[in-house]
Amino acid sequence: MNIVGELNYHVRTWRPDLCNALSRLSRYLKDTPVVAGRMLVRTLGYVKKTAKWKLRLRATKPLSDINEPLIVEAWCDSNFADKSDDRARSHMGWNITINGVLVVSKSNRQTFTANSTHESECVALHDCMEQVMMTTVLLEELGFTVGRPIKQNCDNNSAVLTYNSEQPEWRSPTLATKYYHSRDYVDNEDIRVIYIPTGDNNSDIHTKFL
Repeated sequence: MNIVGELNYHVRTWRPDLCNALSRLSRYLKDTPVVAGRMLVRTLGYVKKTAKWKLRLRATKPLSDINEPLIVEAWCDSNFADKSDDRARSHMGWNITINGVLVVSKSNRQTFTANSTHESECVALHDCMEQVMMTTVLLEELGFTVGRPIKQNCDNNSAVLTYNSEQPEWRSPTLATKYYHSRDYVDNEDIRVIYIPTGDNNSDIHTKFL
């Protein structure tokens, strides 16, 4: 528990590449199985080999004026039916930047089992949008201006098409609720969902263990 707590500190400060490892290890703080010990040893070996890695925060567009709109951008990704999960639940993650500087990075397991890659990606989009809007509201309360629509990048073409065109039928009310709630952001032009290739999706790292 102490080691996982130390990893949490590093993840929250300068090591977002450990988000997925922290998420998986956090499940085994009670009744720890042998496999969790092996995962921890591998994680510590990875940390030792990459101890000199640094997270460089560099704005792609520095502000020339305090009243200039900030550029908020997000990337999200999800796998499907994670084999390491006993209920085949997907693992998802996202990154949010302000003017190119990483401010939010998260990796976590979805709360229910998705029926397809499309559904797991839509859930990841929904959760990322919630965090994007929370970050945007906080910035605006602090007196900043945020440019809209905010770019929401996703590497699943079917999920992007779903959010950019009306798809009224879902297999479960849980997915329907998530979809229509986040579709409001798209309809109000607060967020624009954009397709990007997997190679350009910097949140892909949050769906893989180290």
